[in-house]
Amino acid sequence: KKILRFQQECMDRHRPVRVVVTSRETLIDKADIPVDTLVMKLLEFNEEQKAKWIAIWNQSNAGIFRSEHINYFMLPPNDKNVAELSRQPLLLLMLAIYDANLEEGRNSLGQGENLNRTKLYNELLGRFIRRELRKGPRGEETAYDELPEKEKEAMVNFEMERLGIAALGMF
Repeated sequence: KKILRFQQECMDRHRPVRVVVTSRETLIDKADIPVDTLVMKLLEFNEEQKAKWIAIWNQSNAGIFRSEHINYFMLPPNDKNVAELSRQPLLLLMLAIYDANLEEGRNSLGQGENLNRTKLYNELLGRFIRRELRKGPRGEETAYDELPEKEKEAMVNFEMERLGIAALGMF
């Protein structure tokens, strides 16, 4: 209903917007969905759909991959956890973002690590927090990278706790 109100306010300002809200299937039954709302269920990808999505991702990001010396995205063979994650469209996107590790200038998948959903979320949130800490409150560069590792880790952990509290509050 909040989104519906937001859309109506935007329409009143002659700036119509469309909104996409994602939800886990286990939570959608708790949502109060207005009448005439379009609801879609994204089905899991089959192997052909995954291959097509990956080809589009690689083509769309080819320039960035070349300039940053990052390999094209591919799923590691014989990794059951990654195969499981990659069936879901949103998680496949998250895997592609995770793999294009621009911070370290290398690909992340296939490095012999045991990646699961928890680790994927944790790593992506950690990277996001580090990028934000580097920017500072107004998008200005900060001295974050010059701090001792222990202090940087404490700052990231603090922000992770804040996100966790916010997530619990939303739940």
